[in-house]
Amino acid sequence: MDIDSTPENGPESAPSDAAPESIPEPVVAPAGEGADAPTPDAAAPWGPGPVSVPARPRGDSWLVRAAAAAVLVLSIGGVGFVLGHWVDRPSAPAYAFPYEPSGSGGSITVPGFGNVPFPGFGYGTGAPGSTATQSNSRAAKVAARVSPGLVDVVSTYDYAGATGEGTGMVISKGGLVLTNNHVVEGASSISVRSVATGQTYPATVVGYDVSADVALLQIQGASNLPTVRIAASGPSVGDAIVGIGNAGGLNGTPRYAAGKVVSLNQTITASDENNPSGSETLSGLIEINADILPGDSGGPLVNAKGRVVGMDTAGSSTNGGFGFAPSGAANQGYAIPIDTAMRIVTAIKDGRASASVHVGDTPFLGILVDGARPGNATSGVTIAQVLPNGPAAQSGLVAGDTITAIDSTPVTDGATLQAAILTFHVGQSVTVSYTTPGGTTSTATLTLGSGPAQ
Repeated sequence: MDIDSTPENGPESAPSDAAPESIPEPVVAPAGEGADAPTPDAAAPWGPGPVSVPARPRGDSWLVRAAAAAVLVLSIGGVGFVLGHWVDRPSAPAYAFPYEPSGSGGSITVPGFGNVPFPGFGYGTGAPGSTATQSNSRAAKVAARVSPGLVDVVSTYDYAGATGEGTGMVISKGGLVLTNNHVVEGASSISVRSVATGQTYPATVVGYDVSADVALLQIQGASNLPTVRIAASGPSVGDAIVGIGNAGGLNGTPRYAAGKVVSLNQTITASDENNPSGSETLSGLIEINADILPGDSGGPLVNAKGRVVGMDTAGSSTNGGFGFAPSGAANQGYAIPIDTAMRIVTAIKDGRASASVHVGDTPFLGILVDGARPGNATSGVTIAQVLPNGPAAQSGLVAGDTITAIDSTPVTDGATLQAAILTFHVGQSVTVSYTTPGGTTSTATLTLGSGPAQ
């Protein structure tokens, strides 16, 4: 069967180390197109795909690296959601974002932060009560059709010595990639591996919407890449679907999980166990019963014809200790509707920044903030570490100083600090009001640098 994952409209762009290319409209497959793609029999529901993921060695565990990343993101942005995401609904299970890999529980030591408690995570072995290694031919063919348009996304957090992996969907031949914001937030550098070519490329963040958990990346130095196709319409309850992604962060051939649409327009709230005061609400989601695993974040949720109807975002916590044991049905997961994601992509490409959509580089103070420690003597945010050669270091700010305002905007916690900084652009000068450990109030003027996505 020919794998046809190129867009129906829009010319091929110039090499992607130039400015992000222009795409007239989202890549949409006409309704009814793609007769060569399998359609499930109503009497024969798709079974789970080969989603068994072996546990990584616990010595140099991803937990340590990803936990450090979580601290970094929390420190930089005030509210970090890369790791330890619990998703709750009234009278429903708890969920976690399918992004970070396995490790043991307890606490770890992060330089400059002391001991950081962190729960243990593990990998699943497929849907309970099913044979995880038994491939369903229909779902397997759909996954094979879609996989060439995917990339493995590797986020590196230099300041914390951390890495993490997720999935991305190539939506243009020139290398525009759609993924979850939580896959790349806080990353100091990003690389992607093309499933189609096996090549690894650097990538940059073009823009993102934190509130919708959507990010747009640009692959550097790539062209003529296979792409995914976007469905002409959204799914209905009961539709067969397949979730595909870099399950477990193992790279190689993407793994898939088959299931059905359970409900539409769902709202969930995600919070970090280590930052219970911070949470984000995602609404309008597709609820599915596919076994979405860590690493699948940003991957496609596709229909019977291999057309993308959503983006995998949250998975159930039944997989080997991943999150908390659910109180409801097993293998519940959530996906962002693809039309929602593509509206944000269009806004980013058009340069239409808003209260929720950020376009371009992220302004950066160059500090790590101790989210667990309140400011000294006054409200504010205490600096845990000043990054060498960053804007804060060059202005004379030091660890222990408590930031109380950015220009005239009061800072009371990490969230208000993040919000204040994001109102400015890279290269702009701001005045930072702060209190020293000795109680002296002062100000410093600095020029904002370019930092990681928030």
